[in-house]
Amino acid sequence: MKCSSRTIRLQPVIQQTED
Repeated sequence: MKCSSRTIRLQPVIQQTED
């Protein structure tokens, strides 16, 4: 899942993948 930092705020789960 590739999302912008703005989406990370909505879904903390993506933060792990984004990191």
